[in-house]
Amino acid sequence: MRKVALLSTLLAASTSCNKGAPSNAAAQSRHNCDVTRPEPMNWAGDTGPIVTDLDCDGVRDTVRIAWSSGLPRVPVVQVSGSVHATGDLYVEDLPVISELVDVNGDGVRDIIGGVVTESTVLPVVILISHNKVEQARFLDTKTARQMQFTFGDVGWPRACIETLLPSTTVLHDSTRITVHVGKYEREGDCSHATVVALKVVGAALVVAK
Repeated sequence: MRKVALLSTLLAASTSCNKGAPSNAAAQSRHNCDVTRPEPMNWAGDTGPIVTDLDCDGVRDTVRIAWSSGLPRVPVVQVSGSVHATGDLYVEDLPVISELVDVNGDGVRDIIGGVVTESTVLPVVILISHNKVEQARFLDTKTARQMQFTFGDVGWPRACIETLLPSTTVLHDSTRITVHVGKYEREGDCSHATVVALKVVGAALVVAK
């Protein structure tokens, strides 16, 4: 499968997160830990747990994202450690995770990434608190459709995906989530995608003014 090959390539190229191991940022001491500092990741599919200190309390937490065992099968996020919570995702596949960073100011790192299908890259933001996991969602389906990158019938070039995954920018008063919107019709379209800034309000993803 082309998608499986792509995700394997992304993981092989990653230097920030190995299977089942803490990243460099997670290995820092508690005093140097900062939940508002984006921690780069490269987690794709069911490739093992992510081990990191989500709330900078000096205790490493474990994040697992996998398919549920019951029907209908949905992606489930399970967090254990000093942060302990579980929640379902409303997406059609396991996400590719690009960053961990606190985007809603509750002192716990959240998950930033995207769901890569055969035709789209859709941004995904997973809010984590000490007792809850919740996917931040767009207020309406029209906005959700507008906030994705599509590939149409041409398929997706492998080099595009890392470029199109969401990232974050920390401002003095909040964290903005950068997504790339557009359509791939010819070579170079990925690097010329429209950049849109989102923010989290409650459990909603909205376009930042």
